Amino acid sequence: MCLSSFRRWLTGLFLSLPLAALAQYPQGPIKVIVAFPAGSAVDGVARTLMTRLATSLGQPIVIDNRVGASGNIGFEQAARAPKDGYTLLFAPTQLAANPGLGKVR
Repeated sequence: MCLSSFRRWLTGLFLSLPLAALAQYPQGPIKVIVAFPAGSAVDGVARTLMTRLATSLGQPIVIDNRVGASGNIGFEQAARAPKDGYTLLFAPTQLAANPGLGKVR
């Protein structure tokens, strides 16, 4: 096998690995943290989008409303969640302004 063929084979192998891992996700329910109260406009948009996502993924999606401190409570909860891809944060653009409002412990 010449060097260029080996490089192409190796490149193909490494490019296919993420696809193999992606095919297995998700294997369980996904939790979506919404940092606004149930019934709000943000919550309504999140529920509409997550219903469609749950249908396409074939897994249940649980909406968890964490209200308070201009969304910082929900943001902190998402930041402390395990980094496994099963906890998502649904937030509007205000996320960029909130770090100036206080510390995350």
